[in-house]
Amino acid sequence: MAAWAGQWPKVLFAIEDCRHVSRRLEGDLLRAGHRVVRVTTQLMAGQRRSGRERGKSDPIDALAVARVALREPDLPMAHLEGPSRG
Repeated sequence: MAAWAGQWPKVLFAIEDCRHVSRRLEGDLLRAGHRVVRVTTQLMAGQRRSGRERGKSDPIDALAVARVALREPDLPMAHLEGPSRG
């Protein structure tokens, strides 16, 4: 994914803040030099409720994360922790 995103000069990844699930992806993206913001589960729940489709699925979640990231300018930026932090 990081290599694919490298074709654009400025990329921002938005990931639902489930660090126990997304920690490795987040770390890989950060080590590849990408910026990553964390979308809280509370913001995701609100976006899902306002969506037209019912239920939970990966495409619905991806769209909700993107919409929240575009709407909320002050989402927390992810960063590497520990000695590998740059």
